[in-house]
Amino acid sequence: KAAALEKIGTEGYLSACILLEEIYYRMEKLKKAEKAGEETRRALLACYGEDAELTTVRKRYWYQMGKSYYFQRDYENAKLWFGKMQGAVEDCSNCAGYRGRTCCFDMFLARGFLYEIEGDLDGAWRCYKAALQENPLDFDACYARKRLKKERKDDKAYDDRN
Repeated sequence: KAAALEKIGTEGYLSACILLEEIYYRMEKLKKAEKAGEETRRALLACYGEDAELTTVRKRYWYQMGKSYYFQRDYENAKLWFGKMQGAVEDCSNCAGYRGRTCCFDMFLARGFLYEIEGDLDGAWRCYKAALQENPLDFDACYARKRLKKERKDDKAYDDRN
């Protein structure tokens, strides 16, 4: 309903599409998530276009595309889009001056997803922790850590203090 209230090509419509895709994915309604993912990717193109001029906008676009493919379990395309972010760190005003760090929380999240795809759950955990240090209320990082913690419930390394 939220998407129906927003105009296609706006941030509001894009946000509604992203949330719908994530909800379906987390409810394990994968066919609906796949259809919502297709709409999310169309909304991203309508909102930002393929040739967004600002690196920060391009980086956010690449992150959302990677996340959409990640939710669809299309890990090759997820790696492709997340990988595009890696080369943008030097040009991104958020990353370059972000509290003296070399990247911002979006980059930590993308790296966390990439580590998960490669099976390095410890690396993913560290990236999600770093993302939460930069943005303590970030939904993606909170959910990712909760998911990893659930998968590795007997492993003390996945305690919230680590």
